[in-house]
Amino acid sequence: MKHVILMRHATAGPADSDHERPLAPQGRREASRMGSAILALGAEYEPGYILCSSALRARETWDAVRASLPGAPAAILRGALYLASPGRLLSELQALPGGIDAVLLIAHEPGLSQLTRSLANRASDEFAERVRVGMAPGTLAVLRFGTAEWERLAPESGELVEFLSPRGPSVR
Repeated sequence: MKHVILMRHATAGPADSDHERPLAPQGRREASRMGSAILALGAEYEPGYILCSSALRARETWDAVRASLPGAPAAILRGALYLASPGRLLSELQALPGGIDAVLLIAHEPGLSQLTRSLANRASDEFAERVRVGMAPGTLAVLRFGTAEWERLAPESGELVEFLSPRGPSVR
């Protein structure tokens, strides 16, 4: 069984370069809150591998989340995750090493919400509506897959376990 946590970076502030936008103070609070939410999911969801966009706001999101996950590994930064398409995000997941059971992927919209919609095989109407309009900053989509091999992740092969926003209620 494989577990995937898809996370949109937290709220960012302004900067001259989109890639170098830092988190706003609100974003730091959001990311910290979501780090605690990941910990509360339980040991089976504790990420053994972190894929993170190279954008500053994504890296700073991971730094704030990591404070709640003391045993977490260092993040693997990927420039290819910056504003990536859902297909590119899925390819990154499918290429993960076999010994990993849970991954946290921190990236951007609209690719994350499109990937979430694609992977979830059954979802509540509320989830479908919320993800249709996109994932708010700091939002987590938690999926479980009944496969032992990352390369077998495919559209509609995952079960949505949680859809958590730092600003709203959980959706299952």
